[in-house]
Amino acid sequence: MPTADLQLRSYHVRTLEFFCDFALRAAYYLDLAAFGPVPLPKITERWTVPRSNFIFKKSQENFERITRRRLIQIRDGHPEAVQAWLAFLRKHAIAGVGMKANVWEFGSLGRFAPAPRPGEGGWRDQRGLTTANPRDRRRREADGPDGQGRHGHYRSQVAAPGGEQDDGDGGEGGGVAAERAV
Repeated sequence: MPTADLQLRSYHVRTLEFFCDFALRAAYYLDLAAFGPVPLPKITERWTVPRSNFIFKKSQENFERITRRRLIQIRDGHPEAVQAWLAFLRKHAIAGVGMKANVWEFGSLGRFAPAPRPGEGGWRDQRGLTTANPRDRRRREADGPDGQGRHGHYRSQVAAPGGEQDDGDGGEGGGVAAERAV
């Protein structure tokens, strides 16, 4: 399972390969399982610029810049060791080599209850609020203590004649009703 991805970029192949070797050796001495360097697709940018102005359009110059990239992946590394490795690489960075790191930290989902059964709705946190639809949370936060919304109308779940739920918007259904504990 990957813990960190380090993407290195440079216009010069020799400096890029040198820094990749440096990063792999540093990972080895920190006991990190490093894989790479994996060559990523190069980015080629081209420009065409007139050499002179006005009527000399046929005399143009072409410029090209190629960005070469490499990927080093750390798997199953301790988060503190990965942070130390990245700090070491930042401290000893070479001019002309850019770095971008994606670091993943894995933890438990202790705040949430078990997964809901089909038809029960979304996730509920420890306070009992539904977290599946962020708009519902914003609506509850926007409602005052008396249940009046921002626009002065009362929003609650009211049973309509025929046993259907009315969401208070005056429409034909399909709206979202805010849950409110009384």
